[in-house]
Amino acid sequence: MTEHWDAYIKSIDDNMATLIVDLGLYETAPDAAKPYLMKLTLNLLHPNEDGFYDEREMEVIDDIEDKLSDLLEGEHQAAFVARVTTNGNQEFYFYVPKQDGMDVVIKAFNTQFKDYPLAIEFSHDPEWHTYTEDLFPTPIEMQLMQNYHLTTQLETSGDQLETPRIVTHYAFFASEANRDKFLDAVQKDGFTFADWVDGQEDDVDTPFGVSFEREDPVDIFSANELTISLFELALEHEGEYDGWETEPQ
Repeated sequence: MTEHWDAYIKSIDDNMATLIVDLGLYETAPDAAKPYLMKLTLNLLHPNEDGFYDEREMEVIDDIEDKLSDLLEGEHQAAFVARVTTNGNQEFYFYVPKQDGMDVVIKAFNTQFKDYPLAIEFSHDPEWHTYTEDLFPTPIEMQLMQNYHLTTQLETSGDQLETPRIVTHYAFFASEANRDKFLDAVQKDGFTFADWVDGQEDDVDTPFGVSFEREDPVDIFSANELTISLFELALEHEGEYDGWETEPQ
């Protein structure tokens, strides 16, 4: 487990889900020494209308997670990769070296929390596909997470997020031609050119960047709606949308 955990919301099997994922493991995944995925699920006693736990269960769920991760990572060389809440269930995802004997370990653990017995499921996942493809956020989900952090930071500083202000956006492309076509498209939508931007040295696939500006509010709903459209437009031009910045208002 690393220190780089973050949360996001998505739909899983037509149900809203909150995912808290260890993003820091992505660069080193998979760990060949831990080829088995162990999914542990408990039923919430008081789920709200969205299928999430409320304040009545927050403390006990956090306690279960802390004790479970301490046990499995400390004594059984497990890697705790994610926690998912959805449809009245709380799920914990671990990669472990072996599945033999783990049912006994979890059965013993369940005696500490008799109202919340953990059900156990195993799958052989040596490539860590569940972590990298199902649990880890997609690029657009990652951008929405960044939107949340940025708007929260602005709001904490006293920013009036609904106040329109100049917002600078960035995007990078595989070719100058695609960059120019993208710029033409956003200019038709009221954006103005700000500057050409060089890609990072290690970003050889999309070295041609551009920054562009428009006056917009930056509340989370406005920010998400706009960045999703810019993200999709950049993809249409073989590029990558790379976020936004603004001055507090």
